[in-house]
Amino acid sequence: MIGRAIVAAGVAAAVTAAPAGAADRRDGATFEDPLAAQITKALSTQVTDVSRCPAKVVLAPGRTFHCRVQFASGDLTRVRVRITGRDGGFRWHITGVPMRALEERMERTMAEIGDPGQVLCPFRARVQKGATFRCYGVNTPRTRKYYIDAVQLGGGIVRYTAVLQP
Repeated sequence: MIGRAIVAAGVAAAVTAAPAGAADRRDGATFEDPLAAQITKALSTQVTDVSRCPAKVVLAPGRTFHCRVQFASGDLTRVRVRITGRDGGFRWHITGVPMRALEERMERTMAEIGDPGQVLCPFRARVQKGATFRCYGVNTPRTRKYYIDAVQLGGGIVRYTAVLQP
C-alpha cells in the first residue's frame, strides 16, 4: 500500500440562504451561488457553474429540486437540494462522484510519494455507501503500474488505496 486519502465527493451541507425575496417562493437562481460556494468548500474542488435550477422554488420544508453542477475538472453532475426551512435554508447532496477531479487528486497523491503519473477511473460512479470501483495508474516513465481501489464510505466520502502491481 503506497497511499491512502479521503476525498469528500458529496458531503451534505446545511446552509441558510436568506437573500431578499418572497417568503413562500424564491427564484431558483438565488441558490446557485451559495451552492457553488458550499460544494467547492466541502469537496476542495472548484465549482465553476451551478445551473438549471428550477425557475421558482417553493420554500416548504422537505421540498426537493435538482440543479446541474460543473467543476473546473470538467466533471458534470446533479445536486439534489432539500429545503429545510421557510427562510430558504437547505441541505444538498451530489448525485454523482466528480471522477476527473478524483483522478486529479489521485495523481497528486502519486506525485507526493515521488512517483508522478496518470490515473484513469471509470467514467461515472453514483454516490452510494459501500459502492466500490477501481482506477488504474501508471507512473510517468511507464515503469510501474498501480491499481487504486476506491470505496464510498457514505455521505459522499470516497477513500482510496493505491497498490503497486507486481
